[in-house]
Amino acid sequence: MALLDERLKQRIVGAVVLLALAAIFLPMLFSREDRPRAVEVQVPAPPAPPSIGAATPAAPTAAPAPADAATVPGSALDTAGLPVSWSVQLAGLSNLERARELQQTLRRQGYNAYLRSAGGLHRVLVGPLIQRAEAERMAAILGKKLKVQPMIVRFQPEAR
Repeated sequence: MALLDERLKQRIVGAVVLLALAAIFLPMLFSREDRPRAVEVQVPAPPAPPSIGAATPAAPTAAPAPADAATVPGSALDTAGLPVSWSVQLAGLSNLERARELQQTLRRQGYNAYLRSAGGLHRVLVGPLIQRAEAERMAAILGKKLKVQPMIVRFQPEAR
């Protein structure tokens, strides 16, 4: 009889444990977590463009750049509101096919190479790069690799 009482006791404890687990986990299964939540995103206002005073002359640019792309002193935007960025000019070729071959070679090596053509000269450039120091490092690497004397120039978006 003691054996029967022991089994009954185990079954009752097991039933109580199962009921406790059901009481804990069943509400989790039937609760709705997919209700939309209100998320508030606060975006700061854009900075006001710096005013160009008559007393502050614009710094001359070392690279050949159009007059409308002069930089606003103390800012990272040019007068057109675009970020100031730099490119590494590797070659100026009169033969368009050779310029395209050099561009494709650089692209296969993972560089963002592009062409700018003006006055019968096809320039092969890599960039744009946001920081001039980064452009100088890139110029040193590519100069050694290609055995050329690269120039760092201001990036000018292609006119459309």
